[in-house]
Amino acid sequence: MKFWTRKKFRGVAALRREVNLTRIPIETKESIRWLENRKQSTELFEKPSQCIHIGDREADI
Repeated sequence: MKFWTRKKFRGVAALRREVNLTRIPIETKESIRWLENRKQSTELFEKPSQCIHIGDREADI
């Protein structure tokens, strides 16, 4: 299990106007946590093909 908290909440909308988010590497985005969690949870099971991953709308990367 991994807990995650955003360090800064304000100014996110302003940042989107200044930065093209599609040009930023995934490793530097908050979205990387979805990939890391999927990988770690799949590694814990003997049969990863039977693993079902569920995420909210942020997980649609």
